[in-house]
Amino acid sequence: MLLDDQVVRNPGSFFAYEKYDRFYKFFNSTEFVELEKTFSVMRLSDISKCFSSIYSHTMAWAIKDVQHGKENTSAVSFANDFDALMQFSNYNETNGIPVGAEISRLFAEIILQSVDVDLLRRANQYGLAQGRDFEIRRYIDDYAIFANKVEVLDSLQRGLSEALQVFNLHLNDSKTSTVCRPLQTRRSQIIADATVGLNRFRDQVSKLDPVVQATMPGKVRKPESLTRTFVNDMKVACVNASAGYEDVSAYIIGSISATIENLVGSYKVARRSKDFSSEAYVGAFEALLRSLYYFFTVHATVSSSYQVAKATIISIRFFRDRLTEFSDVIHEVVRQLIQSLIQNPALQNLAMSAYVPIELLNVILASSELPIQYRINIFDIHRRILEDDQVDYFSIVTLLFYYNDSDVAVRDEIEEKLLEEFLPKVRPTQNSHDAHFMLDLIACPYLTRDFRKSDSLIQWAGDICWWLLLIRRSCRDRRESMVCELEAN
Repeated sequence: MLLDDQVVRNPGSFFAYEKYDRFYKFFNSTEFVELEKTFSVMRLSDISKCFSSIYSHTMAWAIKDVQHGKENTSAVSFANDFDALMQFSNYNETNGIPVGAEISRLFAEIILQSVDVDLLRRANQYGLAQGRDFEIRRYIDDYAIFANKVEVLDSLQRGLSEALQVFNLHLNDSKTSTVCRPLQTRRSQIIADATVGLNRFRDQVSKLDPVVQATMPGKVRKPESLTRTFVNDMKVACVNASAGYEDVSAYIIGSISATIENLVGSYKVARRSKDFSSEAYVGAFEALLRSLYYFFTVHATVSSSYQVAKATIISIRFFRDRLTEFSDVIHEVVRQLIQSLIQNPALQNLAMSAYVPIELLNVILASSELPIQYRINIFDIHRRILEDDQVDYFSIVTLLFYYNDSDVAVRDEIEEKLLEEFLPKVRPTQNSHDAHFMLDLIACPYLTRDFRKSDSLIQWAGDICWWLLLIRRSCRDRRESMVCELEAN
Protein backbone atom coordinates (compact mmCIF):
# COMPACT_ATOMS: atom_id res chain seq x y z
CA MET A 1 0.00 0.00 0.00
CA LEU A 2 1.57 3.29 -1.04
CA LEU A 3 1.59 6.11 1.46
CA ASP A 4 -0.63 9.01 0.44
CA ASP A 5 0.31 11.41 3.25
CA GLN A 6 3.35 13.61 3.78
CA VAL A 7 4.71 11.79 6.83
CA VAL A 8 7.50 9.33 6.11
CA ARG A 9 6.60 6.52 8.49
CA ASN A 10 9.33 4.18 7.31
CA PRO A 11 12.28 6.07 5.76
CA GLY A 12 13.95 2.78 4.86
CA SER A 13 11.10 1.85 2.52
CA PHE A 14 8.99 3.53 -0.15
CA PHE A 15 5.99 1.43 0.87
CA ALA A 16 3.88 0.99 3.99
CA TYR A 17 3.03 -2.69 4.25
CA GLU A 18 -0.38 -3.85 5.34
CA LYS A 19 -0.80 -5.64 8.68
CA TYR A 20 2.82 -6.24 9.68
CA ASP A 21 5.88 -4.23 8.69
CA ARG A 22 8.12 -6.69 10.55
CA PHE A 23 7.72 -10.47 10.79
CA TYR A 24 8.11 -10.52 14.59
CA LYS A 25 4.95 -8.41 14.90
CA PHE A 26 2.97 -11.30 13.44
CA PHE A 27 4.01 -13.49 16.38
CA ASN A 28 2.62 -10.91 18.81
CA SER A 29 -0.69 -10.54 16.97
CA THR A 30 -4.24 -11.70 17.59
CA GLU A 31 -4.02 -13.64 14.32
CA PHE A 32 -1.13 -15.69 15.71
CA VAL A 33 -3.05 -16.40 18.93
CA GLU A 34 -5.98 -17.70 16.89
CA LEU A 35 -3.68 -19.95 14.85
CA GLU A 36 -2.16 -21.35 18.05
CA LYS A 37 -5.65 -22.22 19.32
CA THR A 38 -6.20 -24.31 16.19
CA PHE A 39 -2.78 -25.84 15.49
CA SER A 40 -0.33 -27.43 17.92
CA VAL A 41 2.92 -27.41 15.90
CA MET A 42 4.67 -24.79 13.80
CA ARG A 43 7.59 -25.00 11.39
CA LEU A 44 9.73 -21.97 10.60
CA SER A 45 12.00 -21.68 7.59
CA ASP A 46 13.25 -19.20 5.03
CA ILE A 47 14.66 -19.13 1.51
CA SER A 48 18.43 -19.34 1.33
CA LYS A 49 19.96 -16.12 -0.08
CA CYS A 50 16.62 -15.25 -1.67
CA PHE A 51 17.33 -12.08 -3.65
CA SER A 52 20.85 -13.20 -4.60
CA SER A 53 19.49 -16.50 -5.94
CA ILE A 54 16.56 -15.25 -8.01
CA TYR A 55 17.10 -15.87 -11.72
CA SER A 56 15.59 -12.87 -13.49
CA HIS A 57 14.20 -14.95 -16.39
CA THR A 58 11.93 -16.77 -13.92
CA MET A 59 9.63 -13.75 -13.91
CA ALA A 60 8.10 -15.06 -17.15
CA TRP A 61 7.84 -18.51 -15.60
CA ALA A 62 5.85 -17.11 -12.66
CA ILE A 63 3.42 -15.08 -14.77
CA LYS A 64 2.83 -17.73 -17.44
CA ASP A 65 4.66 -21.03 -17.00
CA VAL A 66 8.17 -22.40 -17.46
CA GLN A 67 7.58 -23.76 -20.96
CA HIS A 68 5.96 -20.57 -22.24
CA GLY A 69 8.69 -18.44 -20.68
CA LYS A 70 11.51 -20.41 -22.26
CA GLU A 71 9.88 -20.46 -25.69
CA ASN A 72 9.09 -16.72 -25.76
CA THR A 73 12.19 -15.03 -24.39
CA SER A 74 12.04 -12.29 -27.06
CA ALA A 75 8.31 -11.58 -26.87
CA VAL A 76 7.13 -8.11 -25.91
CA SER A 77 5.47 -8.70 -22.55
CA PHE A 78 5.32 -7.37 -19.01
CA ALA A 79 7.39 -10.30 -17.75
CA ASN A 80 10.18 -9.88 -20.29
CA ASP A 81 10.24 -6.10 -19.84
CA PHE A 82 10.46 -6.46 -16.06
CA ASP A 83 13.17 -9.09 -16.53
CA ALA A 84 15.13 -6.72 -18.78
CA LEU A 85 14.78 -3.90 -16.24
CA MET A 86 16.20 -6.04 -13.43
CA GLN A 87 19.09 -7.18 -15.61
CA PHE A 88 19.84 -3.61 -16.62
CA SER A 89 19.78 -2.58 -12.94
CA ASN A 90 22.27 -5.33 -12.12
CA TYR A 91 24.93 -4.75 -14.82
CA ASN A 92 23.20 -7.17 -17.22
CA GLU A 93 23.36 -10.07 -14.75
CA THR A 94 20.53 -12.60 -14.87
CA ASN A 95 21.58 -14.43 -11.70
CA GLY A 96 20.39 -12.44 -8.69
CA ILE A 97 18.53 -9.15 -8.37
CA PRO A 98 19.67 -5.98 -6.55
CA VAL A 99 19.40 -6.33 -2.77
CA GLY A 100 17.69 -3.45 -0.98
CA ALA A 101 15.94 -1.86 -3.95
CA GLU A 102 12.18 -1.51 -3.47
CA ILE A 103 11.50 -2.68 -7.03
CA SER A 104 13.33 -5.90 -6.18
CA ARG A 105 10.76 -6.59 -3.50
CA LEU A 106 7.96 -6.32 -6.07
CA PHE A 107 9.88 -8.51 -8.49
CA ALA A 108 10.46 -11.18 -5.85
CA GLU A 109 6.87 -10.99 -4.62
CA ILE A 110 5.46 -11.87 -8.04
CA ILE A 111 7.66 -14.97 -8.17
CA LEU A 112 7.00 -16.01 -4.57
CA GLN A 113 3.24 -15.62 -4.95
CA SER A 114 3.48 -18.08 -7.82
CA VAL A 115 5.26 -20.42 -5.40
CA ASP A 116 2.41 -19.89 -2.90
CA VAL A 117 -0.18 -20.93 -5.47
CA ASP A 118 1.87 -23.97 -6.48
CA LEU A 119 2.28 -25.02 -2.84
CA LEU A 120 -1.49 -24.90 -2.23
CA ARG A 121 -2.02 -26.99 -5.35
CA ARG A 122 0.47 -29.59 -4.10
CA ALA A 123 -1.16 -29.60 -0.65
CA ASN A 124 -4.50 -30.37 -2.30
CA GLN A 125 -2.87 -33.30 -4.10
CA TYR A 126 -1.67 -34.57 -0.70
CA GLY A 127 -5.28 -34.50 0.49
CA LEU A 128 -4.63 -31.56 2.85
CA ALA A 129 -7.13 -28.73 3.20
CA GLN A 130 -6.08 -25.24 4.13
CA GLY A 131 -7.81 -24.06 7.29
CA ARG A 132 -8.57 -27.60 8.43
CA ASP A 133 -5.23 -29.40 8.18
CA PHE A 134 -2.80 -26.50 7.94
CA GLU A 135 -2.21 -22.77 7.52
CA ILE A 136 0.79 -20.99 6.03
CA ARG A 137 2.01 -17.43 6.55
CA ARG A 138 4.85 -15.87 4.54
CA TYR A 139 6.62 -12.56 5.09
CA ILE A 140 8.91 -11.88 2.10
CA ASP A 141 11.11 -15.02 2.21
CA ASP A 142 10.21 -16.22 5.75
CA TYR A 143 7.67 -19.02 6.22
CA ALA A 144 5.59 -20.13 9.20
CA ILE A 145 3.67 -23.38 8.61
CA PHE A 146 1.01 -24.50 11.13
CA ALA A 147 -0.48 -27.98 11.55
CA ASN A 148 -1.48 -30.54 14.16
CA LYS A 149 0.83 -33.31 12.95
CA VAL A 150 4.55 -33.23 12.24
CA GLU A 151 3.87 -35.49 9.25
CA VAL A 152 1.74 -32.74 7.71
CA LEU A 153 4.57 -30.24 8.25
CA ASP A 154 6.98 -32.63 6.53
CA SER A 155 4.68 -32.99 3.53
CA LEU A 156 4.19 -29.24 3.21
CA GLN A 157 7.91 -28.56 3.56
CA ARG A 158 8.60 -31.09 0.84
CA GLY A 159 5.97 -29.46 -1.37
CA LEU A 160 7.42 -26.02 -0.67
CA SER A 161 10.92 -27.20 -1.54
CA GLU A 162 9.69 -28.65 -4.83
CA ALA A 163 7.73 -25.48 -5.67
CA LEU A 164 10.82 -23.35 -4.98
CA GLN A 165 13.10 -25.61 -7.03
CA VAL A 166 11.03 -24.76 -10.12
CA PHE A 167 12.50 -21.26 -9.76
CA ASN A 168 15.97 -22.45 -8.73
CA LEU A 169 15.34 -21.44 -5.11
CA HIS A 170 15.94 -23.49 -1.96
CA LEU A 171 14.99 -23.50 1.72
CA ASN A 172 17.65 -22.75 4.29
CA ASP A 173 18.01 -26.03 6.22
CA SER A 174 20.11 -24.42 8.96
CA LYS A 175 17.25 -22.03 9.81
CA THR A 176 14.45 -24.58 9.65
CA SER A 177 12.97 -25.49 13.03
CA THR A 178 9.83 -27.01 14.53
CA VAL A 179 8.06 -25.63 17.61
CA CYS A 180 5.36 -27.37 19.64
CA ARG A 181 2.64 -25.57 21.55
CA PRO A 182 3.01 -23.18 23.33
CA LEU A 183 4.15 -21.66 20.05
CA GLN A 184 6.91 -19.17 20.71
CA THR A 185 9.92 -18.07 18.72
CA ARG A 186 13.13 -16.90 20.33
CA ARG A 187 12.54 -13.44 18.93
CA SER A 188 8.93 -13.20 20.10
CA GLN A 189 9.95 -14.38 23.58
CA ILE A 190 12.57 -11.68 24.06
CA ILE A 191 10.21 -9.05 22.60
CA ALA A 192 7.50 -10.11 25.06
CA ASP A 193 9.93 -9.93 28.00
CA ALA A 194 11.34 -6.59 26.85
CA THR A 195 7.85 -5.10 26.40
CA VAL A 196 7.24 -5.22 30.17
CA GLY A 197 10.21 -2.97 30.93
CA LEU A 198 9.58 -0.84 27.86
CA ASN A 199 6.00 -0.15 28.91
CA ARG A 200 7.18 0.80 32.39
CA PHE A 201 9.67 3.26 30.88
CA ARG A 202 7.08 4.77 28.53
CA ASP A 203 4.61 5.20 31.41
CA GLN A 204 7.21 7.34 33.16
CA VAL A 205 8.16 9.54 30.19
CA SER A 206 4.65 9.97 28.77
CA LYS A 207 1.03 9.74 29.81
CA LEU A 208 -2.37 10.07 28.19
CA ASP A 209 -4.65 12.84 29.38
CA PRO A 210 -8.14 11.29 29.02
CA VAL A 211 -9.85 14.68 29.07
CA VAL A 212 -8.11 16.27 26.09
CA GLN A 213 -7.02 12.90 24.59
CA ALA A 214 -3.39 13.90 24.15
CA THR A 215 -0.05 12.29 24.92
CA MET A 216 1.80 14.40 27.48
CA PRO A 217 5.25 14.17 29.05
CA GLY A 218 5.68 12.60 32.46
CA LYS A 219 7.61 14.36 35.21
CA VAL A 220 11.15 13.04 34.88
CA ARG A 221 13.41 14.68 37.45
CA LYS A 222 16.52 12.58 36.82
CA PRO A 223 16.68 11.55 33.13
CA GLU A 224 20.04 9.78 33.43
CA SER A 225 18.82 7.73 36.40
CA LEU A 226 15.65 6.72 34.53
CA THR A 227 17.75 5.70 31.52
CA ARG A 228 19.96 3.50 33.71
CA THR A 229 16.90 1.81 35.21
CA PHE A 230 15.45 1.19 31.76
CA VAL A 231 18.74 -0.25 30.47
CA ASN A 232 18.93 -2.59 33.49
CA ASP A 233 15.38 -3.81 32.80
CA MET A 234 16.38 -4.63 29.23
CA LYS A 235 19.50 -6.45 30.43
CA VAL A 236 17.38 -8.65 32.68
CA ALA A 237 14.98 -9.38 29.81
CA CYS A 238 17.87 -10.35 27.52
CA VAL A 239 19.51 -12.61 30.12
CA ASN A 240 16.22 -14.35 30.94
CA ALA A 241 15.65 -15.09 27.24
CA SER A 242 19.31 -15.99 26.54
CA ALA A 243 19.32 -13.20 23.97
CA GLY A 244 21.49 -10.21 23.12
CA TYR A 245 20.90 -6.56 22.43
CA GLU A 246 20.79 -7.36 18.71
CA ASP A 247 17.46 -9.12 19.34
CA VAL A 248 15.76 -6.12 20.95
CA SER A 249 17.55 -2.91 19.97
CA ALA A 250 15.57 -2.30 16.77
CA TYR A 251 12.29 -2.89 18.62
CA ILE A 252 13.28 -0.52 21.43
CA ILE A 253 14.54 2.18 19.07
CA GLY A 254 11.31 1.98 17.07
CA SER A 255 9.21 2.30 20.22
CA ILE A 256 11.20 5.27 21.59
CA SER A 257 11.02 7.01 18.21
CA ALA A 258 7.25 6.52 18.12
CA THR A 259 6.93 7.98 21.64
CA ILE A 260 8.88 11.08 20.57
CA GLU A 261 6.62 11.51 17.54
CA ASN A 262 3.49 11.11 19.70
CA LEU A 263 4.65 13.78 22.14
CA VAL A 264 5.47 16.19 19.32
CA GLY A 265 2.26 15.45 17.42
CA SER A 266 0.08 15.92 20.54
CA TYR A 267 1.67 19.18 21.69
CA LYS A 268 -1.01 21.57 20.44
CA VAL A 269 -3.81 19.55 22.03
CA ALA A 270 -1.78 18.88 25.20
CA ARG A 271 -1.58 22.63 25.88
CA ARG A 272 -5.31 22.58 26.66
CA SER A 273 -4.74 20.20 29.59
CA LYS A 274 -4.88 21.58 33.12
CA ASP A 275 -1.77 19.51 33.86
CA PHE A 276 0.26 20.95 30.98
CA SER A 277 3.86 21.82 31.85
CA SER A 278 6.30 22.98 29.20
CA GLU A 279 9.21 22.22 31.53
CA ALA A 280 8.18 18.54 31.71
CA TYR A 281 9.11 18.10 28.05
CA VAL A 282 12.79 18.72 28.84
CA GLY A 283 13.23 15.80 31.25
CA ALA A 284 11.08 13.44 29.17
CA PHE A 285 12.94 14.16 25.93
CA GLU A 286 16.34 13.91 27.59
CA ALA A 287 15.46 10.45 28.95
CA LEU A 288 14.08 9.37 25.57
CA LEU A 289 17.11 10.61 23.63
CA ARG A 290 19.64 9.12 26.06
CA SER A 291 17.89 5.76 25.86
CA LEU A 292 17.60 5.99 22.09
CA TYR A 293 21.32 6.59 21.62
CA TYR A 294 22.30 3.94 24.15
CA PHE A 295 20.52 1.13 22.31
CA PHE A 296 21.71 2.42 18.95
CA THR A 297 25.32 2.51 20.14
CA VAL A 298 25.28 -1.06 21.48
CA HIS A 299 23.81 -2.40 18.24
CA ALA A 300 23.93 0.03 15.33
CA THR A 301 22.20 -0.93 12.09
CA VAL A 302 21.45 1.04 8.95
CA SER A 303 17.66 0.75 9.38
CA SER A 304 17.87 1.91 13.01
CA SER A 305 20.09 4.83 12.03
CA TYR A 306 17.21 6.22 9.93
CA GLN A 307 14.93 6.19 12.98
CA VAL A 308 17.58 7.69 15.26
CA ALA A 309 18.31 10.46 12.76
CA LYS A 310 14.62 11.19 12.26
CA ALA A 311 13.89 11.27 16.02
CA THR A 312 16.88 13.56 16.53
CA ILE A 313 15.75 16.03 13.87
CA ILE A 314 12.16 16.01 15.15
CA SER A 315 13.34 16.72 18.70
CA ILE A 316 15.64 19.58 17.69
CA ARG A 317 12.98 21.23 15.55
CA PHE A 318 10.30 20.76 18.19
CA PHE A 319 12.24 22.63 20.87
CA ARG A 320 13.47 25.23 18.40
CA ASP A 321 9.94 26.02 17.17
CA ARG A 322 7.72 25.28 20.21
CA LEU A 323 9.83 25.43 23.37
CA THR A 324 12.52 27.95 22.51
CA GLU A 325 13.32 28.71 26.15
CA PHE A 326 14.54 25.11 26.63
CA SER A 327 16.13 24.56 23.23
CA ASP A 328 19.71 25.12 24.44
CA VAL A 329 19.33 22.28 26.94
CA ILE A 330 18.23 19.80 24.27
CA HIS A 331 20.86 21.08 21.82
CA GLU A 332 23.59 20.31 24.34
CA VAL A 333 22.14 16.88 25.15
CA VAL A 334 22.04 15.97 21.45
CA ARG A 335 25.54 17.32 20.88
CA GLN A 336 26.96 15.21 23.70
CA LEU A 337 25.14 12.07 22.58
CA ILE A 338 26.24 12.33 18.94
CA GLN A 339 29.82 13.27 19.88
CA SER A 340 30.01 10.24 22.16
CA LEU A 341 28.54 8.04 19.44
CA ILE A 342 31.02 8.93 16.71
CA GLN A 343 33.96 8.59 19.10
CA ASN A 344 32.85 5.14 20.32
CA PRO A 345 35.64 2.63 19.43
CA ALA A 346 33.12 -0.12 18.64
CA LEU A 347 31.47 1.98 15.93
CA GLN A 348 34.79 2.99 14.43
CA ASN A 349 35.24 -0.65 13.37
CA LEU A 350 31.85 -1.38 11.81
CA ALA A 351 32.70 -3.71 8.93
CA MET A 352 30.03 -2.87 6.36
CA SER A 353 32.41 -1.47 3.76
CA ALA A 354 35.79 0.09 3.22
CA TYR A 355 34.23 3.48 3.88
CA VAL A 356 32.93 5.28 6.94
CA PRO A 357 29.87 3.27 8.08
CA ILE A 358 26.57 4.64 6.86
CA GLU A 359 25.19 4.16 10.41
CA LEU A 360 27.43 7.02 11.55
CA LEU A 361 26.92 9.16 8.46
CA ASN A 362 23.14 9.19 8.87
CA VAL A 363 23.44 10.51 12.43
CA ILE A 364 26.08 13.06 11.38
CA LEU A 365 23.63 14.36 8.78
CA ALA A 366 20.99 14.71 11.49
CA SER A 367 23.41 16.74 13.62
CA SER A 368 23.46 19.43 10.95
CA GLU A 369 20.10 20.56 12.40
CA LEU A 370 21.96 21.84 15.46
CA PRO A 371 22.87 25.54 15.61
CA ILE A 372 26.44 26.21 14.51
CA GLN A 373 27.69 26.69 18.09
CA TYR A 374 26.56 23.16 18.97
CA ARG A 375 27.97 21.41 15.91
CA ILE A 376 29.92 18.25 16.71
CA ASN A 377 33.57 17.66 15.89
CA ILE A 378 33.80 15.24 12.96
CA PHE A 379 37.47 15.89 12.19
CA ASP A 380 38.49 12.22 12.59
CA ILE A 381 35.72 11.02 10.27
CA HIS A 382 36.46 13.88 7.89
CA ARG A 383 40.10 12.70 7.65
CA ARG A 384 39.09 9.06 7.21
CA ILE A 385 36.94 9.98 4.24
CA LEU A 386 39.47 12.20 2.50
CA GLU A 387 42.46 9.94 3.16
CA ASP A 388 40.72 6.74 2.03
CA ASP A 389 41.95 5.21 -1.23
CA GLN A 390 38.37 4.89 -2.43
CA VAL A 391 35.91 7.70 -3.13
CA ASP A 392 32.48 6.86 -1.73
CA TYR A 393 29.39 8.75 -2.88
CA PHE A 394 27.55 8.89 0.44
CA SER A 395 30.64 9.84 2.47
CA ILE A 396 31.55 12.75 0.20
CA VAL A 397 27.95 13.97 -0.06
CA THR A 398 27.67 13.83 3.74
CA LEU A 399 30.74 16.06 4.11
CA LEU A 400 29.41 18.52 1.54
CA PHE A 401 26.03 18.69 3.25
CA TYR A 402 27.52 18.99 6.74
CA TYR A 403 30.03 21.73 5.95
CA ASN A 404 27.99 23.29 3.08
CA ASP A 405 29.69 26.62 2.31
CA SER A 406 31.04 27.24 5.83
CA ASP A 407 34.56 25.86 5.29
CA VAL A 408 36.38 26.73 2.07
CA ALA A 409 39.41 24.58 2.99
CA VAL A 410 37.29 21.43 3.29
CA ARG A 411 35.56 22.19 -0.01
CA ASP A 412 38.93 22.60 -1.74
CA GLU A 413 40.14 19.27 -0.30
CA ILE A 414 37.02 17.51 -1.56
CA GLU A 415 37.35 18.99 -5.04
CA GLU A 416 41.01 18.01 -5.19
CA LYS A 417 40.25 14.43 -4.18
CA LEU A 418 37.46 14.17 -6.74
CA LEU A 419 39.65 15.54 -9.54
CA GLU A 420 42.59 13.27 -8.73
CA GLU A 421 40.95 10.03 -7.56
CA PHE A 422 37.36 9.90 -8.78
CA LEU A 423 36.98 11.54 -12.18
CA PRO A 424 39.91 9.70 -13.85
CA LYS A 425 38.36 6.30 -12.95
CA VAL A 426 34.65 7.11 -13.23
CA ARG A 427 32.37 4.72 -15.19
CA PRO A 428 28.90 6.28 -15.09
CA THR A 429 27.49 4.28 -18.03
CA GLN A 430 28.39 1.01 -16.26
CA ASN A 431 28.08 1.86 -12.59
CA SER A 432 25.00 3.39 -10.93
CA HIS A 433 27.09 4.69 -8.02
CA ASP A 434 29.25 6.72 -10.42
CA ALA A 435 26.30 7.98 -12.48
CA HIS A 436 24.40 9.29 -9.45
CA PHE A 437 27.59 10.75 -8.04
CA MET A 438 28.36 12.65 -11.25
CA LEU A 439 24.88 14.14 -11.53
CA ASP A 440 24.85 15.21 -7.87
CA LEU A 441 28.27 16.83 -8.18
CA ILE A 442 27.10 18.92 -11.13
CA ALA A 443 24.05 20.10 -9.16
CA CYS A 444 25.79 20.56 -5.77
CA PRO A 445 25.60 24.26 -4.71
CA TYR A 446 28.52 23.85 -2.28
CA LEU A 447 31.12 23.11 -4.98
CA THR A 448 32.74 25.86 -7.02
CA ARG A 449 31.32 26.77 -10.40
CA ASP A 450 34.71 26.07 -12.00
CA PHE A 451 34.68 22.50 -10.68
CA ARG A 452 31.11 21.84 -11.79
CA LYS A 453 31.94 23.15 -15.26
CA SER A 454 35.19 21.19 -15.62
CA ASP A 455 35.61 19.47 -19.00
CA SER A 456 35.66 15.91 -17.62
CA LEU A 457 32.50 16.44 -15.55
CA ILE A 458 30.56 18.06 -18.38
CA GLN A 459 31.66 15.39 -20.86
CA TRP A 460 30.52 12.56 -18.65
CA ALA A 461 27.29 14.38 -17.86
CA GLY A 462 26.55 14.55 -21.59
CA ASP A 463 27.20 10.83 -21.93
CA ILE A 464 24.90 10.05 -18.99
CA CYS A 465 22.09 12.18 -20.42
CA TRP A 466 22.44 10.53 -23.83
CA TRP A 467 22.43 7.12 -22.16
CA LEU A 468 19.29 7.99 -20.18
CA LEU A 469 17.63 9.27 -23.35
CA LEU A 470 18.34 5.95 -25.09
CA ILE A 471 16.80 4.07 -22.18
CA ARG A 472 13.71 6.28 -22.30
CA ARG A 473 13.33 5.75 -26.06
CA SER A 474 13.80 2.00 -25.65
CA CYS A 475 11.11 1.85 -22.95
CA ARG A 476 8.75 3.96 -25.09
CA ASP A 477 9.28 1.75 -28.14
CA ARG A 478 8.67 -1.44 -26.14
CA ARG A 479 5.53 0.07 -24.61
CA GLU A 480 4.18 1.07 -28.04
CA SER A 481 4.95 -2.41 -29.41
CA MET A 482 3.09 -4.00 -26.52
CA VAL A 483 0.06 -1.74 -27.07
CA CYS A 484 0.02 -2.62 -30.78
CA GLU A 485 0.23 -6.32 -29.98
CA LEU A 486 -2.66 -6.08 -27.52
CA GLU A 487 -4.80 -4.13 -29.99
CA ALA A 488 -4.06 -6.67 -32.74
CA ASN A 489 -5.21 -9.49 -30.48
